[in-house]
Amino acid sequence: MTTPFPVELYDRLLGPDARHERRGKTLPHTSANGHMYSFVSAYGEVCLRLPEDSRREFQEHHGGGEVVQHGRVMKDCVAVATALLLDHPEEVLSVLDESLEWVLSLQPKATRHA
Repeated sequence: MTTPFPVELYDRLLGPDARHERRGKTLPHTSANGHMYSFVSAYGEVCLRLPEDSRREFQEHHGGGEVVQHGRVMKDCVAVATALLLDHPEEVLSVLDESLEWVLSLQPKATRHA
């Protein structure tokens, strides 16, 4: 059995849940209030944006490394292990819910969309 591509795993994770609408063609992601809170990186990593304490807790319990985009560490993001997505998607979905709640608490960003 082959491992699904990261975008397929990401789409499975989001599933039919209307709270987590997948956006983006070249950069699959979810966002709220103008803040992206999950995405599939150019390196094929499913990444979540979390507040510092939750990110640290996630890394302690599930591993997950730093997310580097364009040579820069994204300080609020953690990469999700493929094995966790395959074996325990409900845990990842719970953290995704937490991520959404966190970005909804942030000051909304201006967006280019009218």
